[in-house]
Amino acid sequence: MKTTGLTLLFSLFLLISPTFARSIYVDGIIENNSLMPCIYINNHLVMKIPDKGAKGYHASHFERAQSIVKRLRQLESQDLPLERIYIRYSEKAYSAFIKGTRLYTISKGDERYFKKPAYSIAKMWRSNIKAALNNEANQNPLEIKDNASTSWLNHINEQRFWFKALISSLLIITLFLGALSLLLQKLNSNKIRAIECKLAYLEKKERTKD
Repeated sequence: MKTTGLTLLFSLFLLISPTFARSIYVDGIIENNSLMPCIYINNHLVMKIPDKGAKGYHASHFERAQSIVKRLRQLESQDLPLERIYIRYSEKAYSAFIKGTRLYTISKGDERYFKKPAYSIAKMWRSNIKAALNNEANQNPLEIKDNASTSWLNHINEQRFWFKALISSLLIITLFLGALSLLLQKLNSNKIRAIECKLAYLEKKERTKD
């Protein structure tokens, strides 16, 4: 029973702990009749990725977005402070780093899309990331989605929440029923053992009388 109780508590911890983790993911918005990958943190849009980046690194701008998200998640899993992001001019380009790990590099395509210098874009993305990590709404007009896209994203996130809640509830119920079943089995086993002992005692008592 002690083992079952510990298993139940550990399972509950696994269910609850993801709710405290930051939400970091890639989604897309329609812009100029084409799909553009965007990076979100805590459901705040922090980066539009209009370009696949430096030649030879990524096959598409979606792959570049996924690569940035992957690095963010890896850094977070190592308990590194994502807020301590800094900009550095390295290899003839402006890049953002966290604890020496390159997070993103501004490309010529980024400059053409945003119509800003590379350093300004690097700082803009850094500011957006810091604000989202603090769960503050981003007010940069270049980084805000249209209402239709926002409503669609909220709907998807709401569906994900209820789906996760349903799965969590079912798992908790299953674990509870499993623990209850083990408890009943043990009680029945003890009861049967007690009856057997009583019968053995009565039989022994009868033999003594004879």
